[in-house]
Amino acid sequence: MLWHQATVHRDSHVYFDRRLYSVPWPHLGQTVWVRATPASVVVYLDEERLATHERCGEGRRSTQDAHLPEHRRDLRYRSIDHWFDRATVLGEPVERYVRTVYDADPVLSKLREVQAIVLELERVPVLRAQAACERAVYFGNLRASAVAKILEEGLYTLPLPAPAPLELTAPTTGSSLASSHLSCSSWTISVYVRSTTTSPWTSTNSSASATNTRPPSSPATETSRSGSRLR
Repeated sequence: MLWHQATVHRDSHVYFDRRLYSVPWPHLGQTVWVRATPASVVVYLDEERLATHERCGEGRRSTQDAHLPEHRRDLRYRSIDHWFDRATVLGEPVERYVRTVYDADPVLSKLREVQAIVLELERVPVLRAQAACERAVYFGNLRASAVAKILEEGLYTLPLPAPAPLELTAPTTGSSLASSHLSCSSWTISVYVRSTTTSPWTSTNSSASATNTRPPSSPATETSRSGSRLR
Protein backbone atom coordinates (compact mmCIF):
# COMPACT_ATOMS: atom_id res chain seq x y z
CA MET A 1 0.00 0.00 0.00
CA LEU A 2 1.27 3.47 -0.87
CA TRP A 3 0.06 6.92 0.25
CA HIS A 4 0.59 10.00 -1.89
CA GLN A 5 -0.48 13.61 -1.39
CA ALA A 6 -1.91 15.36 -4.45
CA THR A 7 -3.86 18.43 -5.54
CA VAL A 8 -7.15 18.33 -7.44
CA HIS A 9 -6.48 20.18 -10.69
CA ARG A 10 -8.89 22.35 -12.66
CA ASP A 11 -9.85 19.42 -14.88
CA SER A 12 -11.14 17.53 -11.80
CA HIS A 13 -8.24 15.04 -11.78
CA VAL A 14 -5.30 14.18 -9.55
CA TYR A 15 -1.98 12.95 -10.89
CA PHE A 16 -0.44 9.78 -9.53
CA ASP A 17 2.09 7.33 -10.97
CA ARG A 18 1.91 8.84 -14.48
CA ARG A 19 -1.88 8.59 -14.65
CA LEU A 20 -4.81 10.93 -14.02
CA TYR A 21 -7.73 9.99 -11.77
CA SER A 22 -10.96 11.99 -11.53
CA VAL A 23 -12.29 13.51 -8.33
CA PRO A 24 -15.71 15.20 -7.80
CA TRP A 25 -15.43 18.72 -9.21
CA PRO A 26 -16.50 20.63 -6.03
CA HIS A 27 -13.06 19.71 -4.60
CA LEU A 28 -11.05 21.62 -7.22
CA GLY A 29 -7.87 23.05 -5.77
CA GLN A 30 -8.01 21.03 -2.56
CA THR A 31 -5.20 18.84 -1.26
CA VAL A 32 -6.13 15.17 -0.98
CA TRP A 33 -4.50 11.86 -0.17
CA VAL A 34 -4.19 9.03 -2.67
CA ARG A 35 -4.04 5.48 -1.33
CA ALA A 36 -2.72 3.08 -3.94
CA THR A 37 -2.66 -0.68 -4.01
CA PRO A 38 -1.65 -2.95 -6.91
CA ALA A 39 -5.34 -3.15 -7.92
CA SER A 40 -6.91 0.19 -6.97
CA VAL A 41 -6.47 3.92 -6.33
CA VAL A 42 -8.63 5.58 -3.65
CA VAL A 43 -8.73 9.34 -3.10
CA TYR A 44 -9.45 10.71 0.40
CA LEU A 45 -10.12 14.16 1.80
CA ASP A 46 -9.48 13.88 5.52
CA GLU A 47 -11.58 10.84 6.43
CA GLU A 48 -13.95 11.07 3.48
CA ARG A 49 -13.46 8.81 0.49
CA LEU A 50 -13.95 10.85 -2.66
CA ALA A 51 -13.22 8.41 -5.48
CA THR A 52 -12.17 4.85 -6.27
CA HIS A 53 -10.47 3.78 -9.51
CA GLU A 54 -8.78 0.73 -10.96
CA ARG A 55 -5.04 1.29 -10.92
CA CYS A 56 -4.19 -0.68 -14.05
CA GLY A 57 -6.90 0.59 -16.36
CA GLU A 58 -6.36 1.42 -20.01
CA GLY A 59 -5.00 4.78 -21.08
CA ARG A 60 -3.47 7.61 -19.07
CA ARG A 61 -6.76 8.93 -17.71
CA SER A 62 -9.47 7.36 -15.58
CA THR A 63 -12.57 9.57 -15.55
CA GLN A 64 -16.01 9.02 -14.07
CA ASP A 65 -18.83 11.13 -15.52
CA ALA A 66 -20.32 11.84 -12.10
CA HIS A 67 -17.13 13.64 -11.07
CA LEU A 68 -17.43 16.30 -13.81
CA PRO A 69 -19.68 19.38 -13.90
CA GLU A 70 -22.84 18.74 -15.89
CA HIS A 71 -21.90 21.19 -18.65
CA ARG A 72 -18.53 19.44 -19.14
CA ARG A 73 -19.54 15.81 -19.13
CA ASP A 74 -20.27 15.68 -22.83
CA LEU A 75 -16.80 17.00 -23.62
CA ARG A 76 -15.51 13.53 -22.86
CA TYR A 77 -17.05 12.31 -26.12
CA ARG A 78 -14.13 13.03 -28.40
CA SER A 79 -15.62 11.57 -31.58
CA ILE A 80 -16.60 14.26 -34.07
CA ASP A 81 -19.57 12.13 -35.18
CA HIS A 82 -21.12 12.63 -31.75
CA TRP A 83 -21.11 16.41 -32.29
CA PHE A 84 -22.33 16.11 -35.86
CA ASP A 85 -25.32 14.15 -34.57
CA ARG A 86 -26.09 16.83 -32.00
CA ALA A 87 -25.85 19.52 -34.66
CA THR A 88 -28.24 17.57 -36.89
CA VAL A 89 -30.90 17.75 -34.18
CA LEU A 90 -30.81 21.55 -34.51
CA GLY A 91 -31.50 21.42 -38.24
CA GLU A 92 -29.77 21.24 -41.59
CA PRO A 93 -28.32 24.81 -41.50
CA VAL A 94 -26.59 24.07 -38.20
CA GLU A 95 -25.22 20.72 -39.36
CA ARG A 96 -23.91 22.25 -42.59
CA TYR A 97 -22.22 25.06 -40.69
CA VAL A 98 -20.61 22.72 -38.14
CA ARG A 99 -19.25 20.48 -40.88
CA THR A 100 -17.87 23.54 -42.68
CA VAL A 101 -16.07 24.62 -39.51
CA TYR A 102 -14.59 21.17 -38.96
CA ASP A 103 -13.39 20.85 -42.58
CA ALA A 104 -11.94 24.37 -42.69
CA ASP A 105 -8.45 23.29 -41.64
CA PRO A 106 -7.16 19.92 -42.86
CA VAL A 107 -4.13 20.11 -40.56
CA LEU A 108 -5.34 21.41 -37.19
CA SER A 109 -8.23 19.68 -35.47
CA LYS A 110 -11.35 21.83 -35.12
CA LEU A 111 -13.00 19.50 -32.63
CA ARG A 112 -12.86 21.94 -29.71
CA GLU A 113 -14.25 24.71 -31.93
CA VAL A 114 -17.13 22.45 -32.98
CA GLN A 115 -17.83 21.52 -29.36
CA ALA A 116 -18.01 25.17 -28.33
CA ILE A 117 -20.29 26.07 -31.25
CA VAL A 118 -22.75 23.22 -30.65
CA LEU A 119 -22.94 23.93 -26.92
CA GLU A 120 -23.56 27.62 -27.64
CA LEU A 121 -26.32 26.90 -30.17
CA GLU A 122 -28.06 24.39 -27.92
CA ARG A 123 -28.73 27.20 -25.44
CA VAL A 124 -31.08 29.04 -27.80
CA PRO A 125 -34.26 28.15 -29.74
CA VAL A 126 -33.75 26.11 -32.89
CA LEU A 127 -34.87 28.83 -35.32
CA ARG A 128 -32.50 31.30 -33.70
CA ALA A 129 -29.63 28.83 -33.94
CA GLN A 130 -30.34 28.20 -37.61
CA ALA A 131 -30.51 31.93 -38.42
CA ALA A 132 -27.21 32.50 -36.62
CA CYS A 133 -25.51 29.72 -38.61
CA GLU A 134 -26.84 31.01 -41.92
CA ARG A 135 -25.44 34.45 -41.13
CA ALA A 136 -22.10 33.01 -40.01
CA VAL A 137 -21.81 30.98 -43.22
CA TYR A 138 -22.70 33.99 -45.40
CA PHE A 139 -19.92 36.11 -43.89
CA GLY A 140 -17.43 33.25 -43.53
CA ASN A 141 -17.28 33.38 -39.72
CA LEU A 142 -16.04 29.97 -38.58
CA ARG A 143 -15.30 30.69 -34.91
CA ALA A 144 -17.37 29.99 -31.82
CA SER A 145 -16.78 33.57 -30.70
CA ALA A 146 -18.42 34.83 -33.91
CA VAL A 147 -21.51 32.69 -33.31
CA ALA A 148 -21.71 33.93 -29.72
CA LYS A 149 -21.53 37.54 -30.92
CA ILE A 150 -24.29 36.99 -33.49
CA LEU A 151 -26.55 35.58 -30.78
CA GLU A 152 -25.62 38.13 -28.12
CA GLU A 153 -26.10 41.19 -30.34
CA GLY A 154 -29.20 39.86 -32.09
CA LEU A 155 -27.57 40.02 -35.52
CA TYR A 156 -29.48 36.91 -36.56
CA THR A 157 -32.62 39.09 -36.83
CA LEU A 158 -31.10 41.22 -39.60
CA PRO A 159 -31.76 40.21 -43.22
CA LEU A 160 -28.77 39.00 -45.16
CA PRO A 161 -27.53 41.37 -47.86
CA ALA A 162 -28.94 40.63 -51.31
CA PRO A 163 -26.46 39.32 -53.88
CA ALA A 164 -24.87 42.11 -55.88
CA PRO A 165 -26.57 42.59 -59.31
CA LEU A 166 -24.64 41.51 -62.35
CA GLU A 167 -22.98 44.55 -63.87
CA LEU A 168 -22.78 44.69 -67.65
CA THR A 169 -19.92 46.84 -68.87
CA ALA A 170 -19.70 48.40 -72.29
CA PRO A 171 -17.65 46.25 -74.67
CA THR A 172 -14.31 47.43 -75.94
CA THR A 173 -14.00 48.81 -79.47
CA GLY A 174 -12.76 45.50 -80.83
CA SER A 175 -15.51 43.54 -79.12
CA SER A 176 -18.14 45.99 -80.31
CA LEU A 177 -16.99 45.64 -83.90
CA ALA A 178 -16.89 41.88 -83.62
CA SER A 179 -20.41 41.84 -82.22
CA SER A 180 -21.74 44.02 -85.00
CA HIS A 181 -20.06 41.90 -87.62
CA LEU A 182 -21.53 38.74 -86.15
CA SER A 183 -24.99 40.25 -85.88
CA CYS A 184 -25.07 41.00 -89.61
CA SER A 185 -23.50 37.63 -90.46
CA SER A 186 -20.57 39.11 -92.31
CA TRP A 187 -16.82 39.22 -92.01
CA THR A 188 -14.45 42.04 -92.67
CA ILE A 189 -11.80 40.63 -94.97
CA SER A 190 -8.45 42.28 -95.45
CA VAL A 191 -7.25 42.18 -99.06
CA TYR A 192 -3.51 42.59 -99.36
CA VAL A 193 -2.26 44.30 -102.50
CA ARG A 194 1.30 44.15 -103.69
CA SER A 195 2.62 47.64 -104.11
CA THR A 196 5.92 48.91 -105.41
CA THR A 197 5.42 52.50 -104.44
CA THR A 198 4.35 52.12 -100.83
CA SER A 199 4.96 49.51 -98.18
CA PRO A 200 5.39 45.92 -99.42
CA TRP A 201 1.84 45.07 -98.46
CA THR A 202 -1.12 47.41 -98.08
CA SER A 203 -4.51 46.40 -96.86
CA THR A 204 -8.04 47.29 -97.92
CA ASN A 205 -11.27 46.07 -96.26
CA SER A 206 -14.22 44.49 -97.92
CA SER A 207 -17.27 42.79 -96.50
CA ALA A 208 -18.57 39.45 -97.70
CA SER A 209 -21.36 37.20 -96.65
CA ALA A 210 -20.36 34.77 -93.91
CA THR A 211 -22.18 31.97 -95.66
CA ASN A 212 -20.40 32.35 -99.02
CA THR A 213 -16.95 33.72 -98.20
CA ARG A 214 -14.04 32.22 -96.30
CA PRO A 215 -11.20 34.22 -94.79
CA PRO A 216 -8.12 34.30 -97.10
CA SER A 217 -5.42 31.77 -96.33
CA SER A 218 -2.55 33.37 -98.21
CA PRO A 219 -2.25 37.01 -99.32
CA ALA A 220 -0.19 36.09 -102.40
CA THR A 221 -2.99 34.04 -103.99
CA GLU A 222 -5.96 36.17 -102.97
CA THR A 223 -8.52 37.27 -105.49
CA SER A 224 -9.52 40.91 -105.65
CA ARG A 225 -13.10 42.01 -105.83
CA SER A 226 -12.85 42.28 -109.63
CA GLY A 227 -11.93 38.61 -109.88
CA SER A 228 -8.41 38.99 -111.33
CA ARG A 229 -5.48 37.17 -109.80
CA LEU A 230 -2.97 39.37 -108.13
CA ARG A 231 0.66 39.03 -109.02
